[in-house]
Amino acid sequence: MKLAIAFVLLMFNTNLFSQEMLTDFEARLYRPQKNGLKDLVFDMRVEGIKEILDQTTALGKKVDVTFTVYWNFAANAMRIEAQGLPRGYDELELTLKSLVKDKIDFVLPVDLNSKFNNWKFKFNKNGEDFIGLVDGEVSNNPFQMFQLIFDKSSKLKSTLSMQNNLVTKINYFYEAKELSGNKFLLNKLESITGSPGNSNKMTYEISYKKMSGFVFPEKMKLRNETEYLAGFNKQKKPVVKKSEKITTIQFSNFHINSGKAQRFFEQGR
Repeated sequence: MKLAIAFVLLMFNTNLFSQEMLTDFEARLYRPQKNGLKDLVFDMRVEGIKEILDQTTALGKKVDVTFTVYWNFAANAMRIEAQGLPRGYDELELTLKSLVKDKIDFVLPVDLNSKFNNWKFKFNKNGEDFIGLVDGEVSNNPFQMFQLIFDKSSKLKSTLSMQNNLVTKINYFYEAKELSGNKFLLNKLESITGSPGNSNKMTYEISYKKMSGFVFPEKMKLRNETEYLAGFNKQKKPVVKKSEKITTIQFSNFHINSGKAQRFFEQGR
């Protein structure tokens, strides 16, 4: 309910600002692709995945799965390979890959200009923030409503969206670091989704390391907090249940501009 109210309040605006705010912020972001990255292979390990698989009786034995990611600019291709999983478990493999697929965006951030290529925004001042409202029709737009929110220093602060009547707010915590040549790195991200009787908050905390002149995530801590209406007690008062799960993801074994990913795709893997 609070998210929905916030969405309505942000619809009120005053002064108009340029859409160049999005382009200017993108120029201040660190993305290895802008620094000459053309070919990349790296591993991802999800803490606790072995214990989860040990409970999957269908496997019949203990397995330990890691993920290898292949990315090549020229081939315009990215592939995730699950290492250590026996053959014949295609459905399980797809499920496991889905656990890490969206985390690749922290390694290879998406160009915001490309992401919103056919979008037009009207930027308006709201207190100390600048609110970008979608201006006009956008083809293939999955959202009922969408907003970009920048702080007074023109740094992306959050997005607010509504899809299938579900409101999602994503908070971004960027910091310019010497490690990245004083370009912005995303240290933390909070994704809060709410619907009547249910809410979910995902918090990502990322630490980075410099390798061969590039900066990549080294470790990610993921906290998943869920709150939902379980029913009503005898006094007809709502019973709310909460759950929390913390997961750590390690990034390692980086092969940077070595041609390894290119050879992988050329072999038709």
